[in-house]
Amino acid sequence: MTETPSSTEPVQFPFTFGLDTFGDFINDEEGHTLSHAQIIWHLVEHGILADQVGLDFFGISEHHTDDFPLSAGDVVLAAIASLTSHIHLGSAVTV
Repeated sequence: MTETPSSTEPVQFPFTFGLDTFGDFINDEEGHTLSHAQIIWHLVEHGILADQVGLDFFGISEHHTDDFPLSAGDVVLAAIASLTSHIHLGSAVTV
């Protein structure tokens, strides 16, 4: 904490907790490759869960590769926004 010149009260800075993802979980628990649709739906579910447990931020990283299906992260963020109420959403990487 730091003190302001006009006050002896310490300034408190809020903590912000969040997650970001590359959408890089491309296999299920048994090692089977997931489709891009399944990966994107899992990302939406993760965003919903992050909101439910009280995290402040959920970010998605945009990628343009065959492995990661996130070339349109803003669309996934819009889907999460339509199903959440408190969490802040944003881009973690934009190409």
